[in-house]
Amino acid sequence: MPLLGTRAAGSVYGYGRGGGRGPYAIEYMVAAGGGGGGATSGAGGGAGGLQVFSDVDVAPDTPYSITIGSGGSGGSNAVGGSGSNSSFGPQSSTAGGRGANSSSRNGNPGGSGGGSGSAGGGSAGSGISGQGNSGAQGAGGGKGGGAGYQSPGPGYTYPINSGFYSRGGGYGNNTGYNPQPANSAHGGPGRGAGGTGGSAGSGIVIVSYDGETQVGTGGSVSTSGGRTLHTFNSSGEFVS
Repeated sequence: MPLLGTRAAGSVYGYGRGGGRGPYAIEYMVAAGGGGGGATSGAGGGAGGLQVFSDVDVAPDTPYSITIGSGGSGGSNAVGGSGSNSSFGPQSSTAGGRGANSSSRNGNPGGSGGGSGSAGGGSAGSGISGQGNSGAQGAGGGKGGGAGYQSPGPGYTYPINSGFYSRGGGYGNNTGYNPQPANSAHGGPGRGAGGTGGSAGSGIVIVSYDGETQVGTGGSVSTSGGRTLHTFNSSGEFVS
């Protein structure tokens, strides 16, 4: 199931002379699940790693396996839970690092890094270049930048559908640690008080190509801005 490679931006090759389909160009966004937020001097988890691959040629009728990573659970008077990776074919984005708490103060590395314990004394997790950014004390990093003190790293607005993804988990004492939306790839917020931190958003994969005539199959199909989108909120298969 090889990807044929990249080329300069251009239109779908579509149907060639004689009616046979030739290779065409797709773009795909791969966002992993975020890391869960910790509780009891807890910190926000890192956003799921997010990558966009543009102008990739694919051969017709080729299947590509798609995996959607889960978001990490919020920790119950503990560190946050780990998320899992998302992938399109051979390309994978890494889950966000889980957020720390008072007993385990270091945030985990990930696509974006988890925050260190909000009471201080630990090290925040690092992010992966091209996927996300590092956490800070009390908050996780996001695709759009690193976290600040108890302030989450910003997310990313995907131009194809104007969706907002991969924001770091913030910090709340007795509020602000709610579960994050499914398929947002956001990190889970940390909770300063005892109880349970916020769970993170699961990942998402979006495949698109020029034109509003459906060519591939799989996922939830829609059109936007002169392109056809295949959105995968759960694991499946895209057939080009």
